[in-house]
Amino acid sequence: MVAAEPVLKLDELRLPEAPRVELLQVDEYTDSTGDPALRVLVVLEDLAEDAEPRWSQLKPIQDEVFRVLAAKGESRFPYVSFRTVSEL
Repeated sequence: MVAAEPVLKLDELRLPEAPRVELLQVDEYTDSTGDPALRVLVVLEDLAEDAEPRWSQLKPIQDEVFRVLAAKGESRFPYVSFRTVSEL
């Protein structure tokens, strides 16, 4: 049995230098309305103890996920969430 090709791979994304994305996990998902969707977990590098990424830093990452999936013709909506390595 051949493993299915991942829907989205980290090296397909043009990402900002900071915050650095360490891992990308994409799972098939059924949303609350019963529609097929994707659950995209973006794992970021750990930041300074009292620092948290701002939405202005996260939005370009989310936009890039949406852009690449749309370019691939993916019709399932991607629900994107962010965590740091230490939050896993």
